Amino acid sequence: MKNILLCLKRHSLLILIILVFLLLKISYLKLPFFWDEAWSYAVAVFDMNKHGLAFFPGQGNTELTRGHPLLFYFLSALWVKLFGESIFLIHLFSLLISCVLLVAVFFLVKKLDKKESALIIVTLLVLQPIFFVQSSLLLPEIMLTLWIILMLHSYVQKNWKLYILFSSLLVLTKETGIVAIASILIDRILLEYLFSKPTRSFELKKTLQQLVILIIPLGLFAVFMIIQRIRSGWFLFPEHTNFMVFDVSEIKNNLVLIKEIFFADGRKYLFVLSLMCISFLLGRKKLDVQTSRFIALCWLFILLYLLFCSMNFFASRYLLTAVVIFIIASILPIVKSLDNTLMKIGFTLLFGLIFMYYTFFKEPVAQDVSIGYKNNILLHQQAIHFAEDLNLSNQKIYSTFLMQYYMGIPELGYLKNKKPYILRNKSDIYDMYIFCSNEKDTLYNEIATNPEYKLLKRFANNKDWIEFYRKQIDPK
Repeated sequence: MKNILLCLKRHSLLILIILVFLLLKISYLKLPFFWDEAWSYAVAVFDMNKHGLAFFPGQGNTELTRGHPLLFYFLSALWVKLFGESIFLIHLFSLLISCVLLVAVFFLVKKLDKKESALIIVTLLVLQPIFFVQSSLLLPEIMLTLWIILMLHSYVQKNWKLYILFSSLLVLTKETGIVAIASILIDRILLEYLFSKPTRSFELKKTLQQLVILIIPLGLFAVFMIIQRIRSGWFLFPEHTNFMVFDVSEIKNNLVLIKEIFFADGRKYLFVLSLMCISFLLGRKKLDVQTSRFIALCWLFILLYLLFCSMNFFASRYLLTAVVIFIIASILPIVKSLDNTLMKIGFTLLFGLIFMYYTFFKEPVAQDVSIGYKNNILLHQQAIHFAEDLNLSNQKIYSTFLMQYYMGIPELGYLKNKKPYILRNKSDIYDMYIFCSNEKDTLYNEIATNPEYKLLKRFANNKDWIEFYRKQIDPK
């Protein structure tokens, strides 16, 4: 007990940061499921909870799990089985993982530098819009990032048993985990040589032994793929492979994603300052080998991750992992360049204010990387309650993709009467059309200008809107 109290006292500032973070997030936990967490992950987790937990390839409903490794679905469904289908508690599950991630980042940076550097990085990480928003959403990116940070920590410590554990959990969470493992393999083969230039024969033997350890999780992922091929008939979900890009010109165009990591949400100021500090430290030879190599590993991961994203279907939320690594890699050389605590406090306050502006005050957007998603959810709730009051159960209703899930699955949290609406497909003639601003629909202009349909109701919040068009009754 005495040791626990001592540990809490030593890390009181970290605990305070996490407590403030939890207080800021508490109002988001009751929000209905949004976007990908609604139509993909929540539906899959509820299905797994209902029909039985699944962990191995080919188990569960592959149409819902989309051929992904099942660890995230399994743990989420286990949480639901233990604590119920409460939206608040499911989002709390994600938030708890986010808190563990912050602790993991703290101890990784503390291992590389100092406690105060770790506190600065955790503080500024919390204020990243993409982290703040996704920290409570039922999405795998937070868990994926947690395993990467724990894997990096075990790699830095050369704790190979923990490395095997966390890297295995990584590839069992999502396929993109192989990018982090590939980065470490390149680090061990190339960066180790560049930074230390081993020449003795026994070091070559040691390197080969470590390489065998490092590729164990890749072997596990290969086994997963083989089992999936045997049970499901494909290695990767066919719909996903259709989105893959191999044309060099298209990949180059997609690499504009780089701006979302380095320049979006005020990070451009951090990026420029970080480059200046790296140049300063290298010029003064004040950047130690361990830190230099770790920063190089981080940049390598970011570049490989960007390349991977540019070759596959992309959503902005996928960049969470790269942003977390960017925050660590860019702030480390800055805090090493600052001579005293007062300067570090000033840096933290300045960039804290910059990131707070982009997170809480900049014009929000209706995506799962901006707090604007909250307004969009409330707008959908308001519109769906209006639809329920109209009693449209016997009418043919057309709506955009997400609205079909929001109105059709009570567990997602939008229906006040818990009575699902079965929305018809595009082959029917409809009595009612529902359009949303954050889902572009080719039929919108046609219906909006069609005299047979009248705008019944429009709901708006900032730039977001939802419109209901009703077919006019022929007076004859």
